[in-house]
Amino acid sequence: MKRPNGAGGIRKLSGKRSKPYQAVVSYGLKWNGTRFVQDQRSLGVFRTRTEALDALASYRLNPVNLEGRDLTFEDVYELIRDDFTDSMKVSLRASFKQLQPVLGGRKVVDIKKRELDMVAQVLADKSSSTQRNAKILISRVFKYSMENDYITKDYSQFLTFREKKERAEKRAFRPEEIRELLQADPFTRVMLYTGMRPGELADMKSSQIYEENGILCFHIDKAKTKAGIRVVPVHSEIEDVLELGNTFPITPHRSYSSRRTSFLRYMDESGLYDPGHTLHDLRRTFATYAKHCGMDEFCRKAIMGHAQQGVTDAVYTDSLVPDLKKNIELLRYE
Repeated sequence: MKRPNGAGGIRKLSGKRSKPYQAVVSYGLKWNGTRFVQDQRSLGVFRTRTEALDALASYRLNPVNLEGRDLTFEDVYELIRDDFTDSMKVSLRASFKQLQPVLGGRKVVDIKKRELDMVAQVLADKSSSTQRNAKILISRVFKYSMENDYITKDYSQFLTFREKKERAEKRAFRPEEIRELLQADPFTRVMLYTGMRPGELADMKSSQIYEENGILCFHIDKAKTKAGIRVVPVHSEIEDVLELGNTFPITPHRSYSSRRTSFLRYMDESGLYDPGHTLHDLRRTFATYAKHCGMDEFCRKAIMGHAQQGVTDAVYTDSLVPDLKKNIELLRYE
C-alpha cells in the first residue's frame, strides 16, 4: 500500500543483514548541484518492517530535529555555555567536569531517568550547592534541546537527590585552637589574617602581592562575583611569611584539594581534629574575630568579598585601601 506524501518510507537494504529495513523521512529540499531534490534522512535500521513502520509513526507524532539527534550532552553544553551569566560560568564549568564521566559523551536523546539516577548516585555525597548546580546545568541542556526539537521529553525534572543528614553547625575556631593553628604553616596563618577563601589563597601568585597607595596588598582579580574582585591589605602579623620572589609565595600546594588534605592532616597530628571543622572555618574565624575586634562592617565585607547592599563599583577605589588597612590591623587573636 502506498504511503501518503510526507509520511516517509521504508527501504529494504541489500545483502544479508540482521537489520535490513531502513526508515527514512523527507527533511525538506537540498541542492544536488543541478537542481533541488528531496533531502531524505534515516531514522535508523530495524529487524522487521513492522519495527520500521512503528519508527515512522512515532516520528510523525513527535518529529524531533534530526540535525540535533546525535548531539551529546557535552555538545549542547558547548553551545549554551556562553549564555550563562559571568557569575554562573565558573560554577557550571565545574559542574560539567563532574558530570562529564556520566553524561558527557551520551546523546541527549538517550539521557533518560536511569542516567539521571546515576548522576544522583555519583553526587550523593557532594554539597547541596554542587548538587544544585548540577541540576541547573542539566535543566538548561534539556531546555535548549526541547526548544530546538532535539528531544520530546524533559527528563531533567526527574533528577532528585536524597535528603542529607543534618550536618553539624559550622563554627569558628576557639582561642586555644587558634593559638595552635597560628603555628601550623604560612597558608593557615595568612587565611586567619585575611579571611580569604581557601581557593583564592591557593591560587595566589607573588605577582598579585604589591603596593596600593603605599600599602602592601593581596590583589584578587578572579572571582565568581564582582564583590569578590578586591584588594586585601597585608596584616602586619603575616608580613614575615610572604616570600615575594616565589611563583606561589604562600603554599607549595597547587590545588584546593591538596591544601585541604594537608590541613586536615595537621589537625589530626596536633590533636585538634574535629569532623565538624573544615578548611573554610579559617575564613569563618576571621569574620567572627573581625566583628569582635570592632572592625567596621563595610570594611569587613569589602575585605572578605561580600556583596554590600546599594554599593556601586565606584566606591571600590584605591582611596579605600587606607581604611581597609586601618581596620584589618584591629584584628587580634588574643
